[in-house]
This record gives sequence, structure tokens and C-alpha cells, in this order.
Amino acid sequence: MPTLALRHHNKTVFMLILLVLLVGHVDATPSCVAGTNKCTSCSNAFNCAACSYGYGVTSLAGNNVCIACQPANCLQCSLDAGICTQCPAYYRVDGAVCQLCNDNTNCLACPSDYMVCTNCRYGYRVTTNGTC
Repeated sequence: MPTLALRHHNKTVFMLILLVLLVGHVDATPSCVAGTNKCTSCSNAFNCAACSYGYGVTSLAGNNVCIACQPANCLQCSLDAGICTQCPAYYRVDGAVCQLCNDNTNCLACPSDYMVCTNCRYGYRVTTNGTC
């Protein structure tokens, strides 16, 4: 049995030495901490896996970090900060960006076509041709 204990001890010492050598060559300072910098969860100590509302992931210096959604007028983006998934009233998602509804003064929603309003401001109604 002493031989087994010695082997386990040697393995532990080897792993500690290997860890010290790696830390000397790699930046071991974690850059991802869930709950900070708009990151809600991390895939590891250096990469954010999910971001707060209004933020998405982008690669910066080889690490995934959270930044504000990039398309103009975008409320929420997919995991990728450059792809919008939710727009404010008067806009609709068109591909990866927010596009202004054609009747932008009274139209609150035009989800399938920017020319066709489906929801109007209070006091207005949608006409048969899709305007307010």
C-alpha cells in the first residue's frame, strides 16, 4: 500500500508543477464573471455565454464579451450582438436590423411587412389597406 500512496502523491505534485508552468505562460486572470459587465453566464473563466437584455456577445481579443446590441434601435439581440431579435414600437425586425414602419406616426407594429400596420396607437384603428 505505501507504493500506491506514493504514486498518488507524485501525481499530485506533477499536476501542481504543470499548473505552475501553465500559469507562467497564460494569462490566468478570469475575465468572465457572471453578473458583471452585462454577462449573465460564462462558458469558462474567459468567455461569456449569455448577456443581459439589450446586450449580445462579441469576440474581443480572443475572448467572448458582452456589448450593447449593434443594430440601431435594437432592444434585444441574439447571442450575437450584431443580430437584432426585438425592436421598439414603430419598428420591425427585418433580417438582423430594425426597420421603421411606413406609417411611423401612428403604427405601433408592422411585424411582417413595414408597409402593413397591424396595431395602431390609442385612438386609431387599422384600415383595410394596413394603415392607421
